[in-house]
Amino acid sequence: MKSLFYILAQLALVTIVYAFAYRAGYREAQSKAVAVVKKFADPVTGLLDEINESVQEVEQSEPPVTNIEGSASDQKKPSERG
Repeated sequence: MKSLFYILAQLALVTIVYAFAYRAGYREAQSKAVAVVKKFADPVTGLLDEINESVQEVEQSEPPVTNIEGSASDQKKPSERG
């Protein structure tokens, strides 16, 4: 009976140690993975920011077209110019 209790106690202890080690290792691996992803994503993020800024500058510098249909009908086709 003592040996059965001893085996169960060791099994419980090993299970607890394994669970804590697994969780700590998972957290460490996750933090390393996040750091690696950020490291490789920074250049792309910078390029996307530059593109967004240049698109916003173009949108602000160009006057808005209010009547697209009217501006297209005002232009004559080469065959109509005579």
